[in-house]
Parts: sequence; structure tokens; C-alpha cells
Amino acid sequence: MGRGAARARQAGHSRPLSEPRLRRVARALVPLLLAAGAGCAGPASDSTAPAAADPGSSWSQRIAAGTTAYGQGRYAEAERAFTAAFAEAERFGPQDLRLALSANNLAELYRAQGRYKEAEPLFERALLIRQGVQGPEHPESVASLNNLGALYLAQGRHEEAERIFGQALAIRERTLGREHPDVAVSLNNLGEVHRTRGQYGEAEALFRRALVLRPDLMLAAQNLAVICERTGRVDQAPRLRAGARP
Repeated sequence: MGRGAARARQAGHSRPLSEPRLRRVARALVPLLLAAGAGCAGPASDSTAPAAADPGSSWSQRIAAGTTAYGQGRYAEAERAFTAAFAEAERFGPQDLRLALSANNLAELYRAQGRYKEAEPLFERALLIRQGVQGPEHPESVASLNNLGALYLAQGRHEEAERIFGQALAIRERTLGREHPDVAVSLNNLGEVHRTRGQYGEAEALFRRALVLRPDLMLAAQNLAVICERTGRVDQAPRLRAGARP
């Protein structure tokens, strides 16, 4: 996802953002497109395909083709591939993890295009399958929470986004430990909720903690740079944007 930033909002206000501003808020988060047959989950490469997934199957080929097209910005082609993969996965059964992955990827494609109403039920379906099959604390269930929270925030639904991101953060801290690098993504996303509400102090603390855990998480550095610019510390922003430690 891109690295733009939304304009600040006054604390406590939650009226819907305009469409261009919705897109800029969404770019400041870390939603995840998932790949079939990938290995263990990290904050930028979570996967939900069964370990035994056949990379030569038509479903896996469609997921791979859709992922490649998405990454190259060929959204119409990606939609055809992901829609076909989703239709095929429906035949695997309502609790099959391939269905969760297919729903997630089609939802992320819709989200990237601002088609939020179409994305929401698919993200929710992916989350329910993963929680039911893998458990609510599994890394891939947390990845689904992250994606749903990003969608809520992109729509200006701040309270729902804060609740979802807070759940994801609590699970990662409990299961991985407060100092684990994967916690940084959840800190960044919760920080972005506060930043879009104009709660700069709370946001800055979360972004800085994220960068302590993951100095290479440029998204958190970019978000912190925006905070510095909005709070009169313009001289600090270029260093952060260039990747210097805060």
C-alpha cells in the first residue's frame, strides 16, 4: 500500500471523510494481500493458504496471477483472477482456509479501489473463517483484524477502527511479547487512528514505539514525519522521511 497521509481531524469528530481524503488515510496503514503457499506470517507477508496447497492447482494459479496483477496496478486483470479463485474456493467448503484467503485478496483489491462496501463483507468473512479454524490469536486471524480495521478507518469509522486495532495489538503483545517486531504494525495502525483524529500526542508515542521495534518500518517513520510537520517541528521531518531513526 502507498505511504500518503490524511489531513488531521479534530479529536472526537467522526464525520465521514471526503473520497480523496479517505484514500489518503487508507495509504497510511498496513493492509495485507496474501499469497498462496507462502510460509510463516510476518507483518508484511501474512499467508492463509493451507500448507498442503498445490502450487500447480487452478486455484493457486489464479491467486498467483491476481497477486502479480495487483502488484502491478492492473486491477481489472487482478479482479478477474481473484473473482475466479473465490468462486472456485466456495466449492472447497465454508470453513476452508483457501476461501478465507480468496475473500481477503478480493476484498483488498476492492479496498485499494475505494470500493469499501464491497470489501467489508469479504474481509469479515475471511476473519470469521480464520478465527473459527485457526483460533482468534493465530497470526493470520490477527492479519484479518488488521485489514478490517484499515477498512473502517478508510471510511472514517474511527471508533470501530480503534477497537479492532486495539484488539490486534493486545493479541500480538500477549502472544508474541511487547518487544516483538511484529507488534510494530499494530502500533502504527493504532497510531494512525489517533493521528487522523488530531490526537497527536497519543499518535506520536505509538509511532515512536513502533520504530523502536522496527526501525525499518518506513510507514511509521512517514507518519511520524507528518506529526512533526503538523506540530511545528518541520526540521525533523526530512530526516524521518529519509529513514533516519527518530
